[in-house]
Parts: sequence; C-alpha cells; structure tokens
Amino acid sequence: MSMKTWMVASLLFGLIGGFSGDVRAKELKLGYIDSNRILTEYKGMADVQAELEKAKSKWDKQTQAKEAELDSLRQEYDAQSLMWSEKTQQQKQKAIQEKYVEYQRFVNEIVSPDGKFAQRRMELLKPIYDKINTILDRLGKEGGYDFVFDVGIPAVVFAKPEYELTDRVLEELNKEVE
Repeated sequence: MSMKTWMVASLLFGLIGGFSGDVRAKELKLGYIDSNRILTEYKGMADVQAELEKAKSKWDKQTQAKEAELDSLRQEYDAQSLMWSEKTQQQKQKAIQEKYVEYQRFVNEIVSPDGKFAQRRMELLKPIYDKINTILDRLGKEGGYDFVFDVGIPAVVFAKPEYELTDRVLEELNKEVE
C-alpha cells in the first residue's frame, strides 16, 4: 500500500472516529470515480488527443531538423578533421558542442515535466477537469454523498461498486459531445 493510500485511509478513519457519535446516528455515504477511465472514455478527449498529436508532430520535426544539423556537423568533422589545423579542429569541436547543448536545451524545453508539451496538455485538459469538478460537485450534493474518492490516483483502500459514479460522470460529459 502506498504512503498516499495510508494517509487517505488514516484521514478517513480519523474522520469516522472523530464523528463516532454522529456516525452511529447517520452513516457516511461514500462514492468514487475512476478518473483514468473518465479521461479514456470521454468522447471529447479525441479532440484533445488530436491537438496534442499535432503539437507533438510539429516539435518532432523541429527536433529532427536540429538533430540533422548536429549530425551534419559531426560528419563534416569526421570526414575533414585530418586536413584542418589544430585551431580549426578546436573551433569545429566547440561549434559541435554548442550545437549539441542547443539541441539538448530545445528537447528539454519541450519534454521536461514543466515543458511546452506538458503545458499544452494541461491547457487542453483544464476545461475538461473543470467540467468534471462541476459535475462531481452537483452529483455529490444531489446524491447526498459525504465523500467521493478517485480510484484513478490510488487513494481508496476499499470501495463498493454500487457507489461508483464514473458512468454517471461519463454520461453527463458525453451529452454535450453527441
């Protein structure tokens, strides 16, 4: 069991223990969703995936162009370095190193955890997360749930299937796409 799972379980048991007098009078109503399944099955995700693929393709082309430029410099050096003076060899090596650093910087700028791809992904997903949170807020209030957990980010140690709200969230989300 992960540390996060233990923390959530401890919090839940602490809440139940803290309300022990009230819990006997009123049982807690719990619900859960599977955010991974929602994001996989939500019909609106196809547009997000297409947009991400388009951005990835653009960045892949730029990366390949920079890599080809670096390879060209290396090939030139390998083919002609014996004919150059030591000073020219050092200049060419320095140029190759600078191009390599530039290439690495570009790749990191795109694929790092806070890079352009991650930023674009979050930008595209934010409206979906906002819709999901609005639906969850409404379903939680309408259904009289005390807690709704997300099993997509292992935060529940036990859940009865009859409390899962994933299908209802998907149904609400997909209404607008049809």
